[in-house]
Amino acid sequence: MENKTKQVLVFRTDLKEMTTGKAIAQGSHSVLKVFFDRIDREASKDGKLVMTGIRDYEYHWIFGIFRKISLGCKSEAELLDLLSKAQAADLPCALITDAGLTCFDGKPTNTCISIGPAPEDQVDLITGHLKMYKN
Repeated sequence: MENKTKQVLVFRTDLKEMTTGKAIAQGSHSVLKVFFDRIDREASKDGKLVMTGIRDYEYHWIFGIFRKISLGCKSEAELLDLLSKAQAADLPCALITDAGLTCFDGKPTNTCISIGPAPEDQVDLITGHLKMYKN
């Protein structure tokens, strides 16, 4: 059976100063943040991490093929709108805000989001109109 679960990373294309390396780092942060945001420190026993709210399709994605797609959006407003739609649809998602330590003139900057892993048809309702990200 084909895996119909995916994770989409959406990067701002208006950030011309974002290098390929910076984009890779930001996307990597977003992939992990989707899960790290659900670590339950209170339920942790013997120093072991306990993650809450992992859905069946996320579990199968973790132990499956990790399908990811990188897409681009044109502005911070569009990025935040996509995030809001993912949150309203109760999809796993994460926003990454770069601290500005190495670029962006020292200003914290929203660079990318992750949506999913989630069922492909649900993710596509939000991101299906976007084009592949090109840096």
